[in-house]
Amino acid sequence: MTPQLDTYEQALLDSLREVVAERSPRHAPRRPSRRALALAGGLVAATTTAVLVVPGLGAEPAYAVSEGSNGALEVRVNRLEDAAGLERELRERGVDAVVNYVPDGGQCRRPGLVETDASGITLSVGDETFGVELEAGAVAAGETLVIDASMQRLPDAVSPEGYRETDRAEVWVSFEVATGSVPECVPV
Repeated sequence: MTPQLDTYEQALLDSLREVVAERSPRHAPRRPSRRALALAGGLVAATTTAVLVVPGLGAEPAYAVSEGSNGALEVRVNRLEDAAGLERELRERGVDAVVNYVPDGGQCRRPGLVETDASGITLSVGDETFGVELEAGAVAAGETLVIDASMQRLPDAVSPEGYRETDRAEVWVSFEVATGSVPECVPV
């Protein structure tokens, strides 16, 4: 399957075609030089690479964890996949975590969860992504960061202004800082 080119990539390809057309005589077709082939190959490779990392084509990792110079951790979840990997990544950075993705837009109850102070933690929710920023020390030793999330695709709709709304989703995210053992999620 050939990927769809965005505006920038199409302009790059068109420019490459112009360069090739300018350098070749109109009357006698000739074989392009190795340099021209290398240039064309490099541009095509660059275009292919750009296509592979375009957001929305699945090239973004399911999650990313980065650390700021002040010791704060920033978690960005692009897709609700690999909860165990995110837990492992946070543990490697000194934060015990339980991450659970509830299927089909469900929510999670954790009866018996003992919550503690969650100050120093900020949640941001995008269209189909969410992020959690943890100030340094926001989750102390003996505490566990608990993240529960779900996403549900919504049917197309028409806004009151008459615009068709497509590719809609409802995202639910909950986070707590808990002490003691973390009870299992009970989907609701």
